[in-house]
Formats: sequence, C-alpha cells, structure tokens
Amino acid sequence: QQWMQGLSSHQRDVEMRLRRAETALREAKIDEDNKVRQFRRCPHCNELFGVDERNCGEFYCGRDAHGANGGPAIGGRAVQGGYGCGRQFRLEQSFPCVRDETLLEPLREELRANRILFEASNQGAELWARAEHLDIPPVSFHLKNEEGI
Repeated sequence: QQWMQGLSSHQRDVEMRLRRAETALREAKIDEDNKVRQFRRCPHCNELFGVDERNCGEFYCGRDAHGANGGPAIGGRAVQGGYGCGRQFRLEQSFPCVRDETLLEPLREELRANRILFEASNQGAELWARAEHLDIPPVSFHLKNEEGI
C-alpha cells in the first residue's frame, strides 16, 4: 500500500485534496474574522446584526432605526415583523460576535487528515525514488546461475 501511495498520479490527487482543504479552512477563517469585525449580537435575542463604522449607537434588532419616518425599517421601508426581535438597544449593550469554532473544527480535521495522506504519499514516492537506483542484475543472469551454466 505504501508503494501505491507513492505513485505520481496518486500523489497529485492527494496534493490537490490537501490544497482544497487548506483553501476551504483559510476562506472560512476569513469569513469568520470578517463576521467578528463587522457584526454584533442583539442583547435580547442574540440575532446577528451589522454595524457600520458611522452609526448613532441606537439600534432596533433586525431593522434600520432611521429608515421610515423614524420608525423601524429594512432598506428604508417600514416593517411589521421581519427578522430579529425588533427591540431597541444601544450599541454598548450588544455582544461582540465571536468565531464559530464548530464551523472551523471539521475543516481543521479534514486538513489534518489530508496532511497525513500527503506525508504517506511522500514516503511512498521516496520508496519509488530509492527503487530506481537499485542495481538489479537481469533475470537471465539468475537463471543461468541456478542451472549451473
């Protein structure tokens, strides 16, 4: 099996899977870090909400506090219902958003598994490289010697 893992076609597949796993984890970390920087959580219902750099500090969960005649709105249109609880709060009352490690951990596990496969593939390739440098006499030499010729 170790020899099979060293085949160049297998090695390319393993390397491609490793690169995909690295990319998936890197992109998920970037998304989570952006969420941490750009979002907070409602102190009443824990719903995520975006925070612009310039804001008055007053929020209605799931709504634009200054959108429609001073009443709660989404995108400038007055709302009844919508998402979030609709309760009012100040920015300093909200909770910071934190990285969702339950999302990242399976991606880390996949990356670890692919690294193990990649290492095994490299070891198999090393076996093939060593085998190429072995000096093996031709089979006819062995046959002649066994027959006493």
